[in-house]
Parts: sequence; C-alpha cells; structure tokens
Amino acid sequence: QNDHQCVNFIVEIDEKLKESLKKLITDARYFSVLCDGSTDSGVLEEEVFHVRFIKHGVPVTAFLSLQHLEAGTATGIIDSLRKAFDELGIPEDIWKKRLISVGTDGASVNTGKANGVIAKLKREEMMPWLVGSWCLAHKLELTLLDSLKEEENLLAVKDLFQGLYKHYKYSPKALRELKEIAEALEVKVLVPSNILGMR
Repeated sequence: QNDHQCVNFIVEIDEKLKESLKKLITDARYFSVLCDGSTDSGVLEEEVFHVRFIKHGVPVTAFLSLQHLEAGTATGIIDSLRKAFDELGIPEDIWKKRLISVGTDGASVNTGKANGVIAKLKREEMMPWLVGSWCLAHKLELTLLDSLKEEENLLAVKDLFQGLYKHYKYSPKALRELKEIAEALEVKVLVPSNILGMR
C-alpha cells in the first residue's frame, strides 16, 4: 500500500528471479549470449544481454542484464558481460567454459577481426571455440536497404516518407494541424514514423 513496501516486493522478486536464472544457466551444459547496444533517455550507452540455452530439449531465451557501458569499445562490452554474470553470482570460470556463441549486430565493435568483442573473447579471454553470429534480421535489413539504392522509384518513395517523418517530427505546429484536420474529418491519423534505422 506504499512505495517503501513496493520497493521491498520488487527487490524480493528480483532476487528470486536471479536465483532461478542462475540455476537454469548453471544447469545448462552450454549457452549463448545475445547482446545489443542502445542509448537510454539520459543519453547514456547501455548494453542489453540475453542468454540462450536448452531446457528439456527446447531452446529458451532469457533476459540476463542491462548494463551501463563505461566505454562503447569491445573491452567495455566484455567488462559489462563479465559484470552481468558476476551480478548473477556465476563464477567466471563457469561462464567462460560454457559460453559457446555470441550473437550481435554487424557493428565493427562486435565483429571486428582484430579488436572486436568476439575476437577479444577468443584471444584475450582464452575462448578459441567461441562462435560469433551476426543477427539474421539485421543482415536482411541491411541487404534490403542496399538493394533499394539501385531502384530510383523506391528511393523516391523512401525520400518522401523520410521527408514526411522529419516534417512532423520537427514541427509541433504542423503535427497539431494534422491532428486537428483528422478530428474535423473524423478519421484516425497515423503520425509518420522513421523508416531508417533498426526499428
């Protein structure tokens, strides 16, 4: 009935969920980690980690951690991964032996042959068996965007949609007028969204 007790409930739930996840990970013979970076509303770099393992013959994906990045470098991401497992109470020798794959987007900080996350984990963290995989959906999107560059008509449509998005994004007056027109016509209007980027 008050915020203090609510905090206690959330902390207890968090502890139980962590215990459950720790058991699932330590019981798994092998697992993979999926990671991606983002910038939060405070313009701070964050890295989200998910873990994927087999439970009773079925693949399971579970949220592992959201970590603040001290630096958006490969070393910074590896340090955040280490911290994620440490906060869960999984010793480094356990997760390093059982981690077999890391899934990322195609950014060079992750996939760079010399100094990317996967290369550094293999070389500096002594995990030569590690397999790096590039997100299929991300690869497909980049392929699609590359193919659009060769079609003039599709480029024109893309530019039109992007122009509409920017017009209403950066002009509150124009957006308000669009909503007023929609109300007058008694129709629902969808505000143009950004067609570029991963979303």
